[in-house]
Amino acid sequence: MRSGTRRDEKLLEPAVLARVDLMRQAMQGHPIADMEWVLTALGRHETNDALLRQVTTG
Repeated sequence: MRSGTRRDEKLLEPAVLARVDLMRQAMQGHPIADMEWVLTALGRHETNDALLRQVTTG
């Protein structure tokens, strides 16, 4: 998935971008539930990077 105005592909390493894309794809249904999941997941990890490392790309 290519970002529109964010230009994530210029800011993030390919492996990180792949994980971010997976998270975005997974959160395309129920905005409130998705946001609650993100907040809970962020609370369980010390850093954003630690959360992203838990996302598997295949």
